[in-house]
Amino acid sequence: APVAMLDDERPRALWSEIVVLAEQLAPEPPLVPAMPEERALMFGLCHELCGDDGLGWNARALIAAANRAAGNDAFESMYRKYSSPSPVEHARRRVADILGLLDRQLAAQTARGRDYLVGDRLSAADLYWAGFSNLFVAMAPDLCAMPDFYRALGAITCGHLSPPVPSRLLDHRDRVVRDHLDTPVAF
Repeated sequence: APVAMLDDERPRALWSEIVVLAEQLAPEPPLVPAMPEERALMFGLCHELCGDDGLGWNARALIAAANRAAGNDAFESMYRKYSSPSPVEHARRRVADILGLLDRQLAAQTARGRDYLVGDRLSAADLYWAGFSNLFVAMAPDLCAMPDFYRALGAITCGHLSPPVPSRLLDHRDRVVRDHLDTPVAF
């Protein structure tokens, strides 16, 4: 998981394939901008969030390193499946760089009077940020139901961050979830 299956078509296992399939199945409202520049920006931001060496990848590397250091290998098989053993300093730097990129992008959008990471409407980048942000600061229970152990992961990843996750990004996440998803989202 996650893998999307549709009828007799090939499985879609990559985040980008799943976004394209979602657009084909339900083109309204679109999650991929129509303008080529905005589309390229959205896919680029999504890659920074979801792709190899992206935000999720490196957050999991930080969690894995902390668990290994504590002698806890309960999640080791998941980490091997979804991450690689990035050096902690590399993972910390990539997480900080990506959070900074997202914060600057959202600030630029806000200055243009726009409420989303790309363009003037919700995109896959907003939704992927909402999902991956829980690896840093879990959404409130009224927004997202999740196991307590998952809520505790944020303390591990945030322990590696200075400065912390920008509040602008967390406020954006909460607004996107409230405005666009049925809450509480089931984890």
